[in-house]
Amino acid sequence: MRELRSMYRDQYWRLLEELRKKHRRFELRRGHGGSRDAAEEAEAARALEGTTSVCQEPSCEARSMPCVSYCFAHVALDETQKLYARAADGAPRETMG
Repeated sequence: MRELRSMYRDQYWRLLEELRKKHRRFELRRGHGGSRDAAEEAEAARALEGTTSVCQEPSCEARSMPCVSYCFAHVALDETQKLYARAADGAPRETMG
């Protein structure tokens, strides 16, 4: 009986750790913890920063990147950022330097 209890306890902690990792990934992708209140708080924080959650390119509905008002496809249009530049094919590329 003790062995079985020990196995269940180990399995419980493994599953809990896996759930924590998945939830952290969800937070990073969505920008909030999943609840309606967390989503509203994240949106309010972005509004205070002066950024929005939707790309500022008129024809684009994609989610904007953190700290800028454009999505990845249009981030090179933001004149204040220095990390990305347009490549020959028009796609944004990271600048190294």
